[in-house]
Amino acid sequence: MGLVSSVSRRLMPFGLPLRVQFPPDHLLDSRPLEKLTVEQLEARTHRLEKLENLYHKGHDLAWDGKKLLAQLVKKHGRIELPQEKKEAIANVFSVILWGELAAWEVASFLAERIRDNSEAKMAATIQTFDEARHYYVMRDYLRLREIELPPPNAFVKSMLVQLITTDSALFKLIGMQLFVEHVAVHLFKAIADTHVEPVLSALMPYFGRDEARHVGLGKLYLPDVLSKISRREAIELQAYQLWLMSFMQLSMELHRKDADVLGIDLQASLRRAMREQSRMLDEIASHPRVRGLIVLPERLRFLNRWFIENVWASGDGAQEGALTKPWMLGARGTAVRVAVRAWGAIA
Repeated sequence: MGLVSSVSRRLMPFGLPLRVQFPPDHLLDSRPLEKLTVEQLEARTHRLEKLENLYHKGHDLAWDGKKLLAQLVKKHGRIELPQEKKEAIANVFSVILWGELAAWEVASFLAERIRDNSEAKMAATIQTFDEARHYYVMRDYLRLREIELPPPNAFVKSMLVQLITTDSALFKLIGMQLFVEHVAVHLFKAIADTHVEPVLSALMPYFGRDEARHVGLGKLYLPDVLSKISRREAIELQAYQLWLMSFMQLSMELHRKDADVLGIDLQASLRRAMREQSRMLDEIASHPRVRGLIVLPERLRFLNRWFIENVWASGDGAQEGALTKPWMLGARGTAVRVAVRAWGAIA
């Protein structure tokens, strides 16, 4: 028995449970679909086709990061940035570069762990290649411009560590695909529009197009995951979203000065991203696979919209009824500063 046990351990060094079924024959089994109506079946088929298309589109539109960066550097040459802008880029990209590394980790996790949907697995696989490219291109750019990154702020680090370490595919999909990636799309566009540095501005649209496809994976695959969660998980999910939004806002507050130096409206970018995320979650909640379940109920979902339009509204785009009175904005600012100092001290 000792020999058998030893051989078993060598053959299964990672402790893979024997109960794992491979290959997952249900992926080709049409019997589970028999209970769907014609309309539901057509909708599901259309969604799966769009999921698979994310893979093929990502494959067709893949760009050579080293070649593109070399071409842009040759075109624009060496550019001396003022020290103030150099420091601002370093601070903002300490969030972006480590965010790309975390996205790479999450995409790898999803590509490995998704076993109930081969189309979603394909989309996660191509995203893994995208994130690796984003990481090395941004790393190489920062090296060329001799920009050294500080560690990410405590709020960003907390979010990224949680996204990397959680075993919940649901939290990874909501947190990375529908939240962080969404914010990244708008942030990349804002950076491109500022023309703070020509090579950087030319790179950002390539990043943004890839990130938009990554959001698509979350939007298209999430109904499958949501349809299986419990009431408790639905409430935990809502709390998780509010935590993410709060920490992202606090992180933005830490980089407000850097954003001003670069000419970026972080608040507007964050608000646009969250509005789109809120609309997507409303759409997902009405999906045939999810409708009727106690998932993201309206009485909880409205908190997202209230925070976006009121607590985080700013004077340039605030709606009527938002917290725009001076004393309200002052109270919000004080609360943010206290939170930033408190968390920074213990993180």
